[in-house]
Amino acid sequence: MNFLPSLLNWHAANTPTSLPKEVPYEEKKQDDGYISVMDPARPPEVESVSELLVRKINDIWQGMKDPGKVVNFFAREAIDPLNYLPSAPAKAAAVTAGSAGILAALMKFGTVAPSKAVSMGNQAGAFRPSASRLLPSSLLDLSQSLHSSLGYRKTKTRDNLDSIADLILDKTITSKELTKYGAPEFQIDPFLAHVRDPEYNPTDRIASEYPLSDFLAGPITGAVLHKNAGRAYAVKEAADVPSLSPYLKQGDAMMMSLLNTYPSLENDARAFMGQLKDKKLIFSLYPESAKNDIIDGVEEIARILDMAGHGPEQLSKKTLQQLVGLAQKEERDLLEKQAKSLQTLTEHTTRRTIELQTKQKLPPESKGLVQLENEKDLATETAFQNICCGAGRVDQNTMRYVPAWDPITGKREPGLGTVPVSGDNFFGRIKSGESLMFSYRPNGIPEATIELNAKNGSIREIAGKNNDPMDPKLKDVVLKALAPIQNKLTATSAGIRLTGDPKRDAAINAYVGLARDNPNEYDIYMRLARDVANGRMEVSDF
Repeated sequence: MNFLPSLLNWHAANTPTSLPKEVPYEEKKQDDGYISVMDPARPPEVESVSELLVRKINDIWQGMKDPGKVVNFFAREAIDPLNYLPSAPAKAAAVTAGSAGILAALMKFGTVAPSKAVSMGNQAGAFRPSASRLLPSSLLDLSQSLHSSLGYRKTKTRDNLDSIADLILDKTITSKELTKYGAPEFQIDPFLAHVRDPEYNPTDRIASEYPLSDFLAGPITGAVLHKNAGRAYAVKEAADVPSLSPYLKQGDAMMMSLLNTYPSLENDARAFMGQLKDKKLIFSLYPESAKNDIIDGVEEIARILDMAGHGPEQLSKKTLQQLVGLAQKEERDLLEKQAKSLQTLTEHTTRRTIELQTKQKLPPESKGLVQLENEKDLATETAFQNICCGAGRVDQNTMRYVPAWDPITGKREPGLGTVPVSGDNFFGRIKSGESLMFSYRPNGIPEATIELNAKNGSIREIAGKNNDPMDPKLKDVVLKALAPIQNKLTATSAGIRLTGDPKRDAAINAYVGLARDNPNEYDIYMRLARDVANGRMEVSDF
């Protein structure tokens, strides 16, 4: 089972070094007391780190038939520069080079492969399985960013909500807790933005699997490998030309400078060495997106606890687990209250719709439409549709419109003051006769809201839920229901009155409709409508 010649051949062919393609194995000669910078015992020839690893592995291979033991050897030997550079950490020039080369070879030979037992299954909300780890460097970036944000937040003017959010964030970003981010064990996972609103916070913008091949192909790893290969060549040259020895120290200094510039490289390399043993997937974070995801989750918990009447002093004594559990309980209670309130509002609105339909007697073709008459009607549209026609403000926590009036009692929302709000502006246009407001309620509750110009019937605004684009089928139904009302307004504004004769009135509406749909021929069609209304044109001529 001696795979080492193949391993070395592959490594020499695929690594940018000056290693020979074949290194014949030789028994070690008697120690002559020479201590090199690469190994405490003098080898038969000066070796690079990769050659040295191959020789050491070959020495013990016969007694190690279990590949798992070899993996342990790699993890112990290849990552620690002091195993090769006993002089001092200052000469740790090959801190990752040897491990990187062996890791690359092992991946190609199939030793490193993702575990098949890492599926997240039903671990809702998590973007990585429990049996995985975060890349140390990206985790460090996230931690530093979150601690910086927390420090900045504490310098600003704080209210009760902010203070609660800060104490939750402080408990969330401990080293022990933050390493769980993305896995189901992360305690605030149910409140994270990517869990609550995955459509707008997709996980592929937060993290992605980071394979060993990406690590090895990275510019920093590549630079270390390149410098280490150059140093191995320099050691060989210095053995024959002693005058070159001073340059080895210079090379060591350059390597240490590179490693000091990127201190997290060693931890990343250790993570991949660990992957050899446990085969856990490694995920890299996009720190800014991950930071926003966590802060949004923290603020969601704080909002719930603040709405439930909890204060920061009381909450500061609780653990993160207790805070999350309390927030989940309070949220359930709040949702139950909202459900009861919604049921009450739905029943009230259905009764109000029947009342308006009975009173207004709109044309049969306008089935489903009701005309809005007062502040409560406008507030109902805002409550169901989340649109501004009856709104007093925007809730900064939920980003939803809050009705300016109670849809049932008509009581004005406290704290709005005397400055006109959006709902006041819409109701003002209704009272002045400038606009007419309609609601499409085929099942008793709002599905579309329309503002018409009261003078000519033209549409000023038409809105579906959340002001989102309306479903084309729904919009087509609403426009057909509006047409008779618009025709009547257009005809009235032009001095044309319906006659009460079904045939004549149908012809009048048809001409008025054509006039609205064809602005360039508006005058022609309106003249025909007027002729029918005044009896100057027989319906049979239509």
